Amino acid sequence: MKYTKELHDTISEMINGGEFDGYKAMRFDIEFIKAMHSEIDRLHEAERWIPVSEPPKTGYAVIVYDRSETVLTDHIFLAYLTDSGEWVAFEAGVDYVANPTHWQPLPTPPEGE
Repeated sequence: MKYTKELHDTISEMINGGEFDGYKAMRFDIEFIKAMHSEIDRLHEAERWIPVSEPPKTGYAVIVYDRSETVLTDHIFLAYLTDSGEWVAFEAGVDYVANPTHWQPLPTPPEGE
């Protein structure tokens, strides 16, 4: 069972104390639990910071994380990995070589307009 809008709405109704198939909201069947577990796993995977030792495809923009040792701040920015293995960051129209520790794919663009 795939986590769908219909399933989401049903679960929301159950959480909010509504009735479902004549039973009170406390009743969950195994298919709901499996679908919720699958969606949680998918969301965790989508939000996971991936070490640069597991590189993305070269040439594609990703979100990268770097912790500066000089000013002790976290730095999150867009970059891409070149065929030669260098990370190139681009911020405010300036490209420079970066040294991130982790990366994430860009999120899915919004649907519609």
